[in-house]
Amino acid sequence: MLELAFDPERVSRKLTPRNRATRIFGGLKTMVYASGLSELAGSWRHPAPWNSDDYLAEYTISVVDGCPVVSARDLQDNEEFVISQVSWDGKTLRFRSLMPSTGREGLNELCISPSGALQSRFTFTVVEEFCRV
Repeated sequence: MLELAFDPERVSRKLTPRNRATRIFGGLKTMVYASGLSELAGSWRHPAPWNSDDYLAEYTISVVDGCPVVSARDLQDNEEFVISQVSWDGKTLRFRSLMPSTGREGLNELCISPSGALQSRFTFTVVEEFCRV
């Protein structure tokens, strides 16, 4: 399964001592939010009846040394998404996903809702060619 770990360069520098963990990346000390990530850990999928390709993804989030690791797969054929640009700001986990077979790429934003469910926002761009009429 393709997994890309947390990108420390995309982390906000406005951290409080209470919510940060110190990590060493490439010899540089970087402060990253650690609290809240454990609430996102696990495998997640849409609960609605699956009548659309948009709901056929399963996302797995794990925390390794205080950093998020994301993987995803299509539940219909088990094709793995390519995950990149993973970032965590202490509240929202963001990453890009690419489905190799279709070329569909999107920006994913995940956070815990007040009800305790995972709230997902998925934004993608469709590129089309038009013909003159």
